[in-house]
Amino acid sequence: MKLQLKLIIAASVVIIVLSLVLGYQIGRKTVNQPENNTQTVFLYDTALVFLPSDTIFLPSDTLYMPPDTITIHPIPVDTAAILKDYNTKYIYNWTNQDSNIIIRGNTQIHKNRIVGNDVNYQCLQPQTVITNTSTVNNYNSSIMLGFDIPVSEARHIELETLYIRKRGYIGIGYTPMLKSLSIKAGVTLVQL
Repeated sequence: MKLQLKLIIAASVVIIVLSLVLGYQIGRKTVNQPENNTQTVFLYDTALVFLPSDTIFLPSDTLYMPPDTITIHPIPVDTAAILKDYNTKYIYNWTNQDSNIIIRGNTQIHKNRIVGNDVNYQCLQPQTVITNTSTVNNYNSSIMLGFDIPVSEARHIELETLYIRKRGYIGIGYTPMLKSLSIKAGVTLVQL
């Protein structure tokens, strides 16, 4: 009797070790790790970015002052044309560009002063957008092979196969000492 119990325990241990190794080998091939697909897309900036006029610094021009003694030759002067020119609002559109950026400006001058200055820019280099997609396979069911050893009667070891789902399990077991099949079923109380 003791020999038969030892053989049953040894066979159970061998079956469990083989099922763990087999399950690991099969599971490694079937259970996919999360797949990361990276896609790089180059986008060109098509939007104009407007800068507030108070952030723009315009350097003042260097004025040339004539010497103290000026010889004046009398010429006819059109005062109305000078006043009209002085009170007219002039708009100057300008563009600076290189391989990386285009800068466009609109400068308004009235009465010899800058009264408005709108500047915008557009990047010419492509902007990189990286999209990561992760696919995780969550399996909702599995088939397990195991054993059950009663604490008080170790000789009544039982081999069992269980089909497990999220909500519960169902399975069968076999006790060699009793030469009996058992039916197993249960529901999930708490998921951790």
